[in-house]
Amino acid sequence: MTAFAALDVSKGSTSIHIVDEKGARLWRGKAPTDPEALAMALSPYSKDLTLVGLETGCWAT
Repeated sequence: MTAFAALDVSKGSTSIHIVDEKGARLWRGKAPTDPEALAMALSPYSKDLTLVGLETGCWAT
């Protein structure tokens, strides 16, 4: 399966939306804006993730 993730980053938390190749939602949720927390949230889909999109802004560094 192919999956894509979109991350909307803010200071305290990051909204995450994961969809499959047809655009069907696989998971939607939030995680603390912390590299380890984000990795943990994405880990169930990591082998299928083809692309991760990151919102640009002051927290997207």
